[in-house]
Amino acid sequence: AVLGTGLGYVLGTGLVHIVVRTINDLYFTLTVSDPPLPPLVWIKGGVLGLLTSVSAAALPALKAAGHSVPEVLRRGALETRLRRSLPWLALCGALLLSAGAAWSRLSGANLDQAFAGMFLVMAGYALLIPFATRALMALLRRIAGWFGLIGRMATRGVVVNLSRTGTAVAALTVAVSVTLGMAVMIDSFRHTLAAWLEHTLTADIYISVAGPPGTPLDPQLAAAVRALPGVAAVSTGRRLFLNGARDITELFVLDPAPASLKGFQFKHGDPAILWPAFLRQGAVLVSEPYATRRALAVDDKVTLRTEHGPHAFPIAGIYYDYGSDRGVVAMSRATYERWWSDSAVTSLGLYLKAGEDSARMADALQRQLSRRQALLIRPNRVLRDDAFAVFDRTFTVTRVLQILALLVAAIGIVGALAALQLERGRELGVLRSLGFTQWQVWGVVTGECILMGLAAGLFALPLGLGLAIILIDVIQPHAFGWTMEMRIAPAQLARSMVLSLLAAAAAGIYPAWRMARTTPLAVLREE
Repeated sequence: AVLGTGLGYVLGTGLVHIVVRTINDLYFTLTVSDPPLPPLVWIKGGVLGLLTSVSAAALPALKAAGHSVPEVLRRGALETRLRRSLPWLALCGALLLSAGAAWSRLSGANLDQAFAGMFLVMAGYALLIPFATRALMALLRRIAGWFGLIGRMATRGVVVNLSRTGTAVAALTVAVSVTLGMAVMIDSFRHTLAAWLEHTLTADIYISVAGPPGTPLDPQLAAAVRALPGVAAVSTGRRLFLNGARDITELFVLDPAPASLKGFQFKHGDPAILWPAFLRQGAVLVSEPYATRRALAVDDKVTLRTEHGPHAFPIAGIYYDYGSDRGVVAMSRATYERWWSDSAVTSLGLYLKAGEDSARMADALQRQLSRRQALLIRPNRVLRDDAFAVFDRTFTVTRVLQILALLVAAIGIVGALAALQLERGRELGVLRSLGFTQWQVWGVVTGECILMGLAAGLFALPLGLGLAIILIDVIQPHAFGWTMEMRIAPAQLARSMVLSLLAAAAAGIYPAWRMARTTPLAVLREE
């Protein structure tokens, strides 16, 4: 508990700057000089560590206290009881798995319930691992026989010591599955974001103020840009925040160029009907997160506080948007100026004539316009790259947590093999007395590690994909209000298998080395 709390503070100190930069990228400017850690957090860390240790030791302690001395000294009795309880463990696991999946689906907008359901899914799946491990080893025994006696002994060793190996395989399975589930979610999000940016960023060059978001551009700037010989069309935008009765609404005022209408992808609404209503009839468009959080549909109304008092604007369409998790209301410039006395513009989208180079034009505009106002002038490609840079920084913390999960699982394997080293001293001593070399003992133990890694990798694939489904179809819509397309890359599945094998093999190096160095005389003399 002490070490974990201290290392957590060190890790948090390193990661806080990444989180602050993400907040600065997406929301508002924030400065953190020294991460505060009140005494209550240290107390919570200590109590959590102690409770976890006591809880983990409670069941083995009760079993040890309730059995006779000869029974405790015979390890085979423990394995026999475990083998008899495997069907019941598997049944309990299946029930928990089903309950967790149903709970996640029926959680509604309650994120705590969704996460609780996901935890039940992982716990139920973990209870299935020992039964599945024994079945898998039975299937692999013939293949392992290709490696001779060492291969057969390795598969048999995993099954015979299932009380140890099953727990280690379950821990590694959960760790790898969490890594896979998060990787699939992040990759799906990135793929969806790439498609959305490709569709949304229709202009060749984007201009905004190099300052706080919402700062208006110079009023003469739009006219000056329109007069440039290489510019074919210009769209203008205005972002502002309106105070409502219950919350704040982000309003995006758009005076679109004809090509910019193609940048909207609609979840609900017919473009042939909604565009005339948006441009000329006073209707608005709302983003998917805005509609999801407020349970709105096409033809419902959004009430906004205008300069002439509250007014209900009809919703003509709901469009996909991944730029804001709070949601956006889009309004035409004509409708906006009807209800507000405001002609300010905060962004420009330039559509160049055929043959014009956007990078060269952006450099020329920077030289010409920077004397009027400090501006951000970025070609389409640069803006897209900046968006992905923010995306990658946002998920840095998630990747660190994935590494930590794998390290915990690897430590679990080391612990299981270290316990086996103590318990199998007589067995290894007998093998050495019968002529087994150190390399043969090394081969048996390493083979067990590889088989455990293989089992964990195979078992992690369905659980990881199941977690990805919950994250994408349940957690993301409830947390952020948007939907995305699930994307499974074969390379991700292969990486999970390799990761599992490497983690198991690396964790087994030291225990295997210690077991291989077992001297028959010392071990048998102790017995």
